[in-house]
Amino acid sequence: MSAPILTDRQFEILEMIAVGAKRQEIAKALDIAPDTVKIHVRKILDKFSAKTIRDGMDVITDYLAAYGTHGLGYTCYFDEISQTTNISQDYLNSDVALLLKGYVVRGTIDDVSMRVKSEGEIFDFTINDKVPNLTRIEQCDQVANIALDRSLNAGDRFQRKVTYRTRHVEPKWLDYVCIMIASPVSKVVLRANFEGAVPSDWKVSLLRGFTLIDLSTDPNANIRVGDGFIEGTFEQLKSGDTYTIKWKIDNENL
Repeated sequence: MSAPILTDRQFEILEMIAVGAKRQEIAKALDIAPDTVKIHVRKILDKFSAKTIRDGMDVITDYLAAYGTHGLGYTCYFDEISQTTNISQDYLNSDVALLLKGYVVRGTIDDVSMRVKSEGEIFDFTINDKVPNLTRIEQCDQVANIALDRSLNAGDRFQRKVTYRTRHVEPKWLDYVCIMIASPVSKVVLRANFEGAVPSDWKVSLLRGFTLIDLSTDPNANIRVGDGFIEGTFEQLKSGDTYTIKWKIDNENL
């Protein structure tokens, strides 16, 4: 399910519910009437599509783990993240287009910051057609940052279009495209387009924790291979998941 938008008071009460506080205890702590607490709890449960606190506790726990005061510090929920990478026939150049659609769950967002990893040179970087500031933090990692035209607050929807190009010294460096899940996401689409034929030796993998899972032949995975492309659509995602399309190339044929 998507992430509900709560008022500050509802969020305060939800965190107290999650640690087992009773209605009278919440009322006393917040200096409000017990009946007022009851009304807030009913509205909270409605937002989580739950009839009782017990019924909703699993999704409430996941929600607070992501957005809670002591959670992971996420602010957004993404309905969909799609990444398309176009790979040149010599495997030295790629064009990347990343589209993120979602909304703000908590707090205020004044800028966009993204970490981008590439073994090669990154250039022509844009976020919503604007050129961000780029800061190199490691040999292969850079952070792109750009200020928004206006602040985004809880409930505001957004769409981010990110594009950039990469150039590599040797073909062996451009042997994968991948995406790692951070903020909660409903669906991810990862696609590799090849100017030439799809490499014969390819694999789609999921790294979850310390477990590497080959999804290439998984009947439950939505993997499509067509004329010049490999595409994976992934749902039921967990924070920290990394999805990868990898392939091997024959340098003698380049």
